[in-house]
Amino acid sequence: MMQGFYARQILNELLFQKEIEYEAKRLGIHVSDQERADRIRQLLPMAYNGDTFIGNDRYAQVVQERAQMTVPAFEEAIRQSLLVQKFQKLVTDGISVGPQELQDEFKYRNEKVKLDYALIKP
Repeated sequence: MMQGFYARQILNELLFQKEIEYEAKRLGIHVSDQERADRIRQLLPMAYNGDTFIGNDRYAQVVQERAQMTVPAFEEAIRQSLLVQKFQKLVTDGISVGPQELQDEFKYRNEKVKLDYALIKP
């Protein structure tokens, strides 16, 4: 029973990745090599000795130790996550909320009414 559930989740994730790829290509959104390298530097600072790259062999070893992946799979996962972040930014950049809207929502969620009543029979 759980196998079908997990299979559906995996299929949905694969479809989502393909949809992101398709839309990115259609909209001209891409992840540059520099963006990917910057993210790798953030995630694996030990892959650099100061500003010097430690070399492909040592880098592959670090990726395997830390991420349990091959270098191509790791770099593709980084590219995918950056692409998803770009789509999220594309959607959320156009959204803004003013101070009055924030205050109104806060009041709506937090104000309580205390009501006392008495029942009078006619």
